[in-house]
Amino acid sequence: MKFTESESKEIVILDGKKVPELQAVGESKALRIKKAFEPMTKMLGGFEDAFNEVISEAESGEITPELMAKAKRLRLDIGKIRIKTGKLKDKEKQEARRESKAIQGVHNILVWAVKDKEDKLKEIEKHYERIEEQRIEQLQSERVEALSPYVEDAEERRLGDMDTDVWEAYFNGKKQQYLDRVEAERIAEEERKEKERIAAIRAEREKQLRPYFQFVPDNHPDFGELEDSEWEDFFAEMKQAKEVYDKEQEKIRKENERLQKEAKKAAEKAKKERKAREKEEAKRKAKEEEERKARQAAEREAKRKQEELESKLKAKEEAERKAKEEEEKRKQAELSKKDSDKIKDLVKSLENIKTSFTFESKNNKAMYKSVGELIDKTINYINQKQNK
Repeated sequence: MKFTESESKEIVILDGKKVPELQAVGESKALRIKKAFEPMTKMLGGFEDAFNEVISEAESGEITPELMAKAKRLRLDIGKIRIKTGKLKDKEKQEARRESKAIQGVHNILVWAVKDKEDKLKEIEKHYERIEEQRIEQLQSERVEALSPYVEDAEERRLGDMDTDVWEAYFNGKKQQYLDRVEAERIAEEERKEKERIAAIRAEREKQLRPYFQFVPDNHPDFGELEDSEWEDFFAEMKQAKEVYDKEQEKIRKENERLQKEAKKAAEKAKKERKAREKEEAKRKAKEEEERKARQAAEREAKRKQEELESKLKAKEEAERKAKEEEEKRKQAELSKKDSDKIKDLVKSLENIKTSFTFESKNNKAMYKSVGELIDKTINYINQKQNK
């Protein structure tokens, strides 16, 4: 780490050249301002030797933890000058605008001097931290490269911060997961191909079996998984079953032909007998029709007289019924006046049933909801009856 002579050893002098704002406020005010900041200038001068010593040690050899601590301590002490300067600046700036500019100029030069030294000291102080950051960045790059074949987002993971044993366990785990996944995919692909092979064999054998499908038992084996010898035996059994079936069907067909001939002869005989019976039946029906017409004429006349009598009786009964209904309505109206309060209590009790119970299960909740709907219908029915 190198610093120029002017950077590391320049003494802060408050004059008109470095702080031109002092020339604008007059000699007396300039002297007052310089006097106000003189303690901070002296304090800064008191740290010059210590600062130059730290800088020289940093330039001449390795930066040690002791030197880093020394730089930190000196940076914090020098930083107090900047803080005090800031407080004094705020106080002095209140006097006047031009004085404020002069004060600001003095403050700026002091802060510049202090901040420059602080930065240099902090650079020494953080030496090991930068080395550690570089080491972690290198580890991150190496580990990302190692992990990338097994993880898609390796560069997004914080790998450089891991301890060696943690990294090795993590790396081995991710690698094994990748290898396991690749192996599982290989096995799945083999199983898929095997299933396709079996499906193709099954389809071909089912095609061969189409003429014999009605003889295949429901609990038949998977045709695609049968060995060739097993399939040949099974196929032979189905062919044999069809041959037996065809012979039996031929036997049945011949027997049906014999029965059909016998049935035809019997049908012709029955047809002749049916025609004879139909002729006799027609004669009997003609006679019965004449007798039926005579009876109907007599019945119609009797019915007319009976209906006439019943109509008179019905009119009388209807008049008596209406009189009774009017009397009953009158009585019920009187009773309804007394029952009005009871009906109101009934409606209120029904309303209370809808909110008196709570259930946990869905079935009971649904049932209770349906009960509520039935109660609403019952209340509407009562109200309709009351309004009539």
